[in-house]
Amino acid sequence: MTGRILFTLAAALILAAPASVTSAAAQAGPPPLSLSVEEPAGVSWFAAIDGEAQGPFTQEQILERGLAPETLVWRDGMAGWTALGEVEELRRPPTDVVVRPPPLPSEDDDGIEYFVAVDGASSDALSREEVARRIAAGSIDGSTLIWHEGMTDWETLSGSSLASLLEEPDTPDTPVIPVTPEELDGADVIVGSWTGRVSQPVDGLPTPVEIEITAVYDRDGNFSYSGSGAMDLSGQGIPQPVRLDVAVEGTWRVVSQASNRVRTRVSGTLEMAAPELDLTESEPLDETIVLEIVDRDTIRDEDGNVFARSPG
Repeated sequence: MTGRILFTLAAALILAAPASVTSAAAQAGPPPLSLSVEEPAGVSWFAAIDGEAQGPFTQEQILERGLAPETLVWRDGMAGWTALGEVEELRRPPTDVVVRPPPLPSEDDDGIEYFVAVDGASSDALSREEVARRIAAGSIDGSTLIWHEGMTDWETLSGSSLASLLEEPDTPDTPVIPVTPEELDGADVIVGSWTGRVSQPVDGLPTPVEIEITAVYDRDGNFSYSGSGAMDLSGQGIPQPVRLDVAVEGTWRVVSQASNRVRTRVSGTLEMAAPELDLTESEPLDETIVLEIVDRDTIRDEDGNVFARSPG
């Protein structure tokens, strides 16, 4: 029950979205030369928008629309549909484009790229925040080797400049439930159906993806996770929000527990789909999730997403 497990495949869907538009437009072929529409003055352009050839447009109108570089365009004289970014005469940006600044770095981001040893191989570059997330998820610990530029050799995380990330954070505002370890066996609190909203920024999208989630942990160790939301793919030339469905079927087990925190291992298959684009992606899921027990009817994951117990 964490936002991160929803978006491991989002990048694949985003990259596939322009291909979906490309496929639909390519099937249509270049628009016919004899058009009943009165063409505006100047060169007439057509663009593949929502899988259809739309136009005609003047060059200025094409530029003013702020279409993504991957959007397919065509005009009389061209051999076929071509990505806008590859057409020399359309490369100048429109004068009214609103430039969005990159996301502000988090307070925990020191700008250094870290690498950790995983199964005898180096990971991709990680930010300080990403290292902290892996520690919280239990995938790395103090014995994990870490390196960054400026270090002469690999060293253990516990002996590095990030050793402080291994310390349990203070949670003075989190109520501690007065139960004994025997009473809190993980399943005692976690078993049941939970609902909540997950909001997660995704690289390549202008706004976070928000999904209404239902998660079910049953006493036999079975686990399911499902929900629907929307992706803003306007940057890929798709003006309307695209529905995103997510589903996980698998198993769960308690790894460790404290008076107000349970660490669980979730395994199964994660599936994501954008039905309007006829796109589906899936991959195996095996992740450790830390769940904070706010009270017996409220739990919170390590990303701050809150879930309430469903009736029944």
